[in-house]
Amino acid sequence: MKPLIAIAGVITIIAIGLWLATGVHPYTKFEDVVQEETPIDADDPFAEAGFYDEDETITQVVTRDVFYFGFLPTPQSIMDKHALSVSSVVIPVWLVVGVIAIVRRQASRQIRGSSA
Repeated sequence: MKPLIAIAGVITIIAIGLWLATGVHPYTKFEDVVQEETPIDADDPFAEAGFYDEDETITQVVTRDVFYFGFLPTPQSIMDKHALSVSSVVIPVWLVVGVIAIVRRQASRQIRGSSA
């Protein structure tokens, strides 16, 4: 039983370490949508027509490919890449360890009860 607990502990530490290393985000993400201030392009027809001030910048929405291992999953379906998260990795591991511990305890009680 001790090796199973040790393996579950190592998996937990790795999952939390990956969560910390990728920025401690609450949800798993594979892309990030941000707004950026960019200077106006001189070839922009609106700039040539005088719609912008000389030193004005415009805000653009940009999508960046990033990876954040989140604490909670954000899946759209059962087999979605966003289903990976700290909780979706750690909780099943500890559930398996708990079920194995309960089964072993029940088996040892039955063995003791039949030998008495």
